[in-house]
Amino acid sequence: MIDGTDPISVVTRPKVSNHSLVRLRKIVLCVHALCWVDVTPDDLEAGGKMGSMGEHWPGRADGCHNRDLTLQTRLRQNIDSLGKDDGIFFLPTDRPAGNELIERARQRLGPRCVVCRLGSRTDRNRDVLGEPFVAGLQDDRRRAIVNRGPQLQQPWGAHTQQIEWDAWEHSKAWGTDLIRQLNTQGFTFDPSDVDFEVWGENWVGCTATYACHMARVFGLAKPMARRFDMINPDWSSMLIKATAVEQDLPMPKNVRLFIFKTAHEGPTWGNYIAQYWEGSHGYMDRPHVVNVNFPSDTVIEVDLFGWEIGRARGSVGPKYDRYGELVMAAGCGAHTPHHSTIAMAERDLPLEAFRAALLDGTVVEKV
Repeated sequence: MIDGTDPISVVTRPKVSNHSLVRLRKIVLCVHALCWVDVTPDDLEAGGKMGSMGEHWPGRADGCHNRDLTLQTRLRQNIDSLGKDDGIFFLPTDRPAGNELIERARQRLGPRCVVCRLGSRTDRNRDVLGEPFVAGLQDDRRRAIVNRGPQLQQPWGAHTQQIEWDAWEHSKAWGTDLIRQLNTQGFTFDPSDVDFEVWGENWVGCTATYACHMARVFGLAKPMARRFDMINPDWSSMLIKATAVEQDLPMPKNVRLFIFKTAHEGPTWGNYIAQYWEGSHGYMDRPHVVNVNFPSDTVIEVDLFGWEIGRARGSVGPKYDRYGELVMAAGCGAHTPHHSTIAMAERDLPLEAFRAALLDGTVVEKV
């Protein structure tokens, strides 16, 4: 069981088990949900509450706003359908739509609803959580140097290293607070068999980073299931119009595979795309890549906007770079330098062949 009387550690799981706590079978991690409900294009142009995010593509605010309106209905319905053995964790935004969702969950679930009390100030979080938490972070640093020493020196530099570390520390601090509150309110869960599901915002950002990091913090035996239909992919003009074909297909080493069908418009024209994501990852862990053998000349690598990766980098040639063999990175979230490769199938590659090649990929640690 996870019991908050001991600090959460990825080195040693808590040993104290309070049998008076009621065990939850399923927990939802709701991450920064409904950021766009109250945002309009006028807000962006005026430099309002989301102005710093900008229109990364034409119609972004409208698209994200409409997606969140759909998600608002789904989130309300799914909260109402949670059972007596289910709980929900919130990483809040303090925006009206998100607060309304939290209040709904509190009324529905009572003490099985937990809202993180900590923010992004790492110094303040360390003061609140105490010396055992700080000691655990120091141990994480030591383990990272042993496991990832060369990777921590190249190629991304000190600034990106700090961003990656901050994402890990936030995940560990917020996870610690959520568990302590859950225990105080009379509940616990067993990491060996609990089911976690992830809702919220953003597919390549927060719901990816904190889902895979907190799975590691909690010591979960299986990754959190990320529900694309319950998440706003608000950094990708391609994904926001895509449909999930396969979600959460299991691969070795806790890696998960997702396959989507893009909208029938340029530049992807209804083709299938795929990503691998880490299911459980900490700062001290080496990330994974997947070596995939596709049929010859059947896939290209694209970015989040659907553009072939070579063209996105400014090297426009006479044709796309088509691959048979492709090394695909398993993403850890946009707060890290480990971004998920997106492979797009050419039109004449059937879904069955695309899926079979992806599932047959070899998962290895990135050197």
